[in-house]
Amino acid sequence: IDFDVIEDSNIATQGYKESQRGKPKVTALAEDYLAINSDAKVSVIRGKYASGAIGVGRDTLFCCVDNIDTRQEIFSDLGDSLWYFSDSRMGEEVVRSFSVYDSKNRKYYEGTLITDEECKPVKCTARGTLYMAYLAGSLMVSGLARRLRKIAVPVKVLANMATGDFM
Repeated sequence: IDFDVIEDSNIATQGYKESQRGKPKVTALAEDYLAINSDAKVSVIRGKYASGAIGVGRDTLFCCVDNIDTRQEIFSDLGDSLWYFSDSRMGEEVVRSFSVYDSKNRKYYEGTLITDEECKPVKCTARGTLYMAYLAGSLMVSGLARRLRKIAVPVKVLANMATGDFM
């Protein structure tokens, strides 16, 4: 689900190709994914998230949105029904990745859902680089892999590439 189209700043920071400039992000992402796994079932919705848009019956969700209000709406709609929920937030050279899979994690995660007005105003493209987007995705997928292998998954991972901190 996304309403946006690919712009120049997305090519350097989100891994889209120059040939995809001007194309809806959901269309380009679906095409890229299907080029890797042609048997996959991909649902594409071009627009903003609306309550009920995803529907229950899913067990895993990667939340990749750029505002807290939408995260909160998605988590309110689906958080209790999911076996695994992952959310990464990035700005500049910092990534925070959250994994939610039990009541303790849910309570912690809910505490991170402040309002958009309370957030530090950092654009995801401000001094952003493609490696940060790949790092965010890697942290989300590694959490799922750990969960599938029944290995403890940290509720929060923080990577600050500017300072070299990784917690």
